[in-house]
Amino acid sequence: MSNNKILHPEVLWAQRSNELYITINVTDCKEPKINVTENKISFEGKSGPEQSLYGFELEFHKDIKPEVCNMEK
Repeated sequence: MSNNKILHPEVLWAQRSNELYITINVTDCKEPKINVTENKISFEGKSGPEQSLYGFELEFHKDIKPEVCNMEK
């Protein structure tokens, strides 16, 4: 069983003037919860045999358009 400690996943960031790429590296995350708003992204998911909890929240410097976001799992 997992403990209550939230682990921080590896997060990779790349951007251009009109695009933003964020990669969240969590191995075997079965049901990730990803929420993107105009000013932040949040992630929560469990991974591994002990179902360790991973999560983070990141605020953007400028607003984005969440309706045009593409996500691959």
